[in-house]
Amino acid sequence: MSNFWETFIFILFAASILIFKTRHRFFDSKGNFLNYNLNGNASKYQQGVAKVVLNKYSPYYKNLSSKGKAKFLKRLGVLVNSFDFLGKQKQIINTEIKVLICSAIAQVTFGWNRFDLDKFYEIHVFPNVFRLAPQLPIMQGASHPDGILVFSWKHILFGFEDESDGINLAFHEIGHALKINYLDASSFNTNKKYEVWQHLATKVKLDMQLQEETFFRKRAEDNLHEFFAICLENFFERPQAFFENHPKLFAATCILLNQNPLNLKNDYSI
Repeated sequence: MSNFWETFIFILFAASILIFKTRHRFFDSKGNFLNYNLNGNASKYQQGVAKVVLNKYSPYYKNLSSKGKAKFLKRLGVLVNSFDFLGKQKQIINTEIKVLICSAIAQVTFGWNRFDLDKFYEIHVFPNVFRLAPQLPIMQGASHPDGILVFSWKHILFGFEDESDGINLAFHEIGHALKINYLDASSFNTNKKYEVWQHLATKVKLDMQLQEETFFRKRAEDNLHEFFAICLENFFERPQAFFENHPKLFAATCILLNQNPLNLKNDYSI
């Protein structure tokens, strides 16, 4: 009898590991989309709510064609269902929170065939700034390599209220997550494009340290992780100014993300 229970427990454990490992696997080894219908089909009501949120906060979505909007909504449905959302400090998780955060992921990855963040599985949302541990500084957001994105909801909203100041917490933290998930992974096919981007970014960062560059905010000097995150904020919120100040870096970012936010007439294609 004891052998039966030992076998049963082992099977349960093995099944739980398998489910965890495949929970976010929406693509095959070649990057082809596999399984949208698994929890990905939103009801008409859910799509209606999503459209209200997007029309309120996302000029990127509003400028898409009908075909582009359908693609964006389909991806959004997958993304919303690929994360566990946890409210912290009594923050209530609602549809607006899920849609707005996942819309930023859909926007940043809109030009790629792969758009999931399969190394990330949880999104924690605080009502305001937070500390992850008593000894750590107060934060607005964080991206952990162990698979957790953390946001202050107040500052998520702040980022979308002004769409042209180059400050957007969602884009910033997703930039960190994107770098962890794809750009630092040797298997991903954007690596050569990223090498070009990195070369140009390093030069701009050096110019900042020599006080010969003032377009990006000072924190971008810290390292390429911060530079990339701040670059994405400006790429989507101040694309014209970005292009005018750093045309080569802007072009490299367009090629890296396979989209051009200045091309409003053709769904941001390059």
